Amino acid sequence: MSLTLLRRFALVSLVNLLIAALMGVLLRYAIVGEPFFNFSFLLHAHSHTAALGWCYQLVTAFIFYFYIARYSTIYTRLFWITQISVTGMMVTFPFQGYALFSILFSAMHILCSYVFVFLVWKNAVFKNKAEMYLLRFALIFLVLSTCAIWCLGPVMVLYGKNSTVYHLVIQFYLHFQFQGWLIFSVLALIARHFNTQISETVFIKRARLLITLLAGSVCLGFGLVIFWFYQSETAYWINAAALALQLPVFIAAIYYLRNKGQQKPESGNKITSLLFKLAGLIFLIKAGIQTLTFFPEIAAASYRIRNFSIGYLHLVLLGFVSLTLLGLLAHHFNHRYTGWINTAVTVFLLAFILTELLIFTQGLFFFAGSGQLQGYASLLFYLSLLLPASILLFLYGIIKNKLLN
Repeated sequence: MSLTLLRRFALVSLVNLLIAALMGVLLRYAIVGEPFFNFSFLLHAHSHTAALGWCYQLVTAFIFYFYIARYSTIYTRLFWITQISVTGMMVTFPFQGYALFSILFSAMHILCSYVFVFLVWKNAVFKNKAEMYLLRFALIFLVLSTCAIWCLGPVMVLYGKNSTVYHLVIQFYLHFQFQGWLIFSVLALIARHFNTQISETVFIKRARLLITLLAGSVCLGFGLVIFWFYQSETAYWINAAALALQLPVFIAAIYYLRNKGQQKPESGNKITSLLFKLAGLIFLIKAGIQTLTFFPEIAAASYRIRNFSIGYLHLVLLGFVSLTLLGLLAHHFNHRYTGWINTAVTVFLLAFILTELLIFTQGLFFFAGSGQLQGYASLLFYLSLLLPASILLFLYGIIKNKLLN
């Protein structure tokens, strides 16, 4: 895939992110104003557009750009067919929720993802074992997560849409999408982008062990979801085992960042460097938050208090995943970078940090039994306006300075 094609796919993905952000603003407006839409339906549209239109589309574009030397025409067609499915979901979900046409477009997207997995598994070229293990686990988790979608129909018929089994199936999809597919695929992109000669004794020779431990922790981490619904002691200890498995991985990551992370990326772009450093910090914060679920009260509150679950989800998507993707974009739009895009990144970071702090602070107030912060909903709504504003600035900077060629 050419760099020009990658940049054009990135532009489409950014437009998807803009639409998802505008939907998010409407969802937060519903808390402070008079909603003129079905909140649940728009929530489905928002989440699907953000995860599949922004994250999935751009991650898969970078995977083809980094790892596949051939099949540019096939992937171009696959990208646009997948984009049709994303557009279909963003149009149908706000008006009907999970119904015939939205389900058809969702199924279309899943089938496209299977074609993507087949092409990448068969044709990807790796520079070291770390890249191979990360990307292949990502593909496995992508396919595994979609198994839940095929089960939704039978589960709704047998148990109903409000049943615990139905919610478990939804959480299975979300867990292996976000903790598995997206985390591992973004780590694979980071590994290829930096392409450093990482110490043989620290990582490469132990890559299979460390990455397998991380993958095992993702699988066992589903125990936390089971604990949410059944308060099972067995599920609690399965989640505890997941936390134990990921501990050596994060120790190795911290060791690398402190002692081996002095090598510069391929580009000296300061924004790229900043975004990667922040993404790395958020990755460690994410691990720290997960570790807190060892305490049963916090494990239960992580689902019961919506601020915690929404804040964590945004930490992964807007934090680790999106900052990494923006860092990669900063590099691949480099050498003609402008003040407009610098400003866009600054506003994006401001929106992300302030909204996350507010959401988690409110969650802590609920956890402590102190009720809702005064003016919380209004402040969150106004801060949320910064996110689509930042994306508009990004798009304007790209188009104004002709960065697509």
